[in-house]
Amino acid sequence: MKKTFSLKNWLMNMVNVFAALTVIFTSFTIFVGYKVTNPAIRLLESTPANYGLDYEDIQFSNKVDHLSLSGWWIPSDKQALFKNPKAVIFAHGYGYNRTEMPFSSLELASRMHEEGYHVFMFDFRNSGLSDKAPTTFGGNEKSDLLSAIDYVSQERGIQDIALMGWSMGAVTSIMLAPRPMK
Repeated sequence: MKKTFSLKNWLMNMVNVFAALTVIFTSFTIFVGYKVTNPAIRLLESTPANYGLDYEDIQFSNKVDHLSLSGWWIPSDKQALFKNPKAVIFAHGYGYNRTEMPFSSLELASRMHEEGYHVFMFDFRNSGLSDKAPTTFGGNEKSDLLSAIDYVSQERGIQDIALMGWSMGAVTSIMLAPRPMK
């Protein structure tokens, strides 16, 4: 029996192939999007005590979506070096936390402490000990960082605050730069 070419069958086959490719591409895109916005949460490897620093465990709330954020307040006893008290807030990069970066953030915090700065290290959403919520590469993290600034300003009474960020934390810090402080 001889088969003849049927345009209708060929078109139906092409529609089926297109539909299958669309499902595969959409599924892959959703999977990649989920993995990117939900990186593996890394545990805290050490504490400021490992560097001989006194510190306080801090829990504070995001002012916008009320997520619980976690951090460390490392007070300096050398504030007499400055006319006004000064603090540095560390903003970590994507997929990291307050201690685990491509360098030793606690070593840098120790150095800043020795120079007379109070240091506030915190975990963005979906990092370290902070609440899980999708990572948005600075979008929602702006309110995390703004909430950290508010914590240092309102709870610690410090108005002279510097931001020190890496990767996503640097971008988030830059996005907040034009905002006037209250």
